[in-house]
Amino acid sequence: MPRPWSEYSLREWGRLRPLVERYKYAGYQLQMSRRLRQPAVGGHLASLKARIAGRRVLVAIAFNDAGFVARQIALVRTNVADCVHLIADNSTDAAAAGQIEAIAAAAGCDYLRLRSGPWLKPEQGGRSHGLAMTWVWRNLLLPARPVAFGFIDHDIFPMRTTDPFAPLQNHAVAGQMRNRSGGRERWYLWAGFCFFRFDAVEHRALNFSLDWAAGLDTGGANWFALYRHLQPWEVADLGVRHEPIGDGEAGLRLEWVGDWLHAGNFSLPLSLPPAERGLLIERKRAVLEQRLAAALGGAAPD
Repeated sequence: MPRPWSEYSLREWGRLRPLVERYKYAGYQLQMSRRLRQPAVGGHLASLKARIAGRRVLVAIAFNDAGFVARQIALVRTNVADCVHLIADNSTDAAAAGQIEAIAAAAGCDYLRLRSGPWLKPEQGGRSHGLAMTWVWRNLLLPARPVAFGFIDHDIFPMRTTDPFAPLQNHAVAGQMRNRSGGRERWYLWAGFCFFRFDAVEHRALNFSLDWAAGLDTGGANWFALYRHLQPWEVADLGVRHEPIGDGEAGLRLEWVGDWLHAGNFSLPLSLPPAERGLLIERKRAVLEQRLAAALGGAAPD
């Protein structure tokens, strides 16, 4: 939901901004609600529910990059023990989705192909991502009742032996806390690496959509559903460490969340000239591929 009524200025009230924002947000949630009732278009939901019941589940939201998915599957298999790794494919490109499904099948990794949302522009990626996460929660995780679950991006990789569920032994939720609400107390866990103990959240109406009016990005709607009800000791904030690449031009960097390496704003700002942006993306990808190849013993997976 948007900001509380009391946070709007007289000028904003004069422009009817509180009502406009609520109208737009209601329309967004209506679209979400419709899509959440639609079935997946690939995978076996019923068998997945049985497989993950009482387990630890690592859900990767994939999007149009089979190479990243292949490397993540290999590194999770090597470095993360005792969990079900599920690829929830939110790709808009049919060819990429086909490649991702084939890679998951060859590796024996669980796979679901999600139905694409109505938001296809690059700047609307957060909405599509939030829909994918909420669909998995409501249609798979909630009825299956795993002991714990986490959502990760497809471009984050465990570079050494690690247990991302370990903080949940003493906390209800864990991840990278973010606050972009203009000095307000509202915060959320970054959608690319967030973990939850099931018994701590099963009775909450989790909603991983964004709430731009309240200053909350993808996953931020959970501030109202969950996070505002938690005590500080129930939250493990893992933070983030930035690693510049080269001279760090245009914010070129990798991100570390504990033992996990994230490409970090891989697409780079859309405001950059296309030629410059493309060159920087290629440079960053080359550095990342070198790191991943080394972590995999010098050989990239097929």
